[in-house]
Amino acid sequence: MTIKRPNGQYKSQMTEPPKAWPQADEDSHAQRAGELFKLGLQLDNAADSWCQTQTSIFDGNTWFGKASDVGKDKVNRAHQGMQSAGELIGSAIGFHRNAYQSIKNAKDHIIAVCDSAQKTIDDLLSRKLSSDEDQQKRQDAIEAIVKQAFDANSAVVTAAG
Repeated sequence: MTIKRPNGQYKSQMTEPPKAWPQADEDSHAQRAGELFKLGLQLDNAADSWCQTQTSIFDGNTWFGKASDVGKDKVNRAHQGMQSAGELIGSAIGFHRNAYQSIKNAKDHIIAVCDSAQKTIDDLLSRKLSSDEDQQKRQDAIEAIVKQAFDANSAVVTAAG
């Protein structure tokens, strides 16, 4: 499940995309890693089949001579190509898994910053005030808290990128 952006009067300001909330969907990266993993398994199975065929055909008794050498060379190249493709798929899986984790960690951290800031704001709002001057001071303090949370969240997004 995709982690939802915090909302509400102040939290929405603290998480204004794209600076203070990642626009990337962590679940799409997890899904892509899973799809690539399945593809990698299929490729591994095909490569294993090639190896078994190579062993049974090119055992020195079943097929031999110049044509056998050419065939064996082609099978070896195909197998090497499969191994190279498998390594590339493995790298892509690693990329998407890392992207998933980075986005998830960033969003979790941002949510924690917002929750902490909102708690402080709620505490300020619960206090009774005696004058308009106190009201203005409280509003200024809330704006400072929102800006500080926005800046912290922006730093998280920048670091995660």
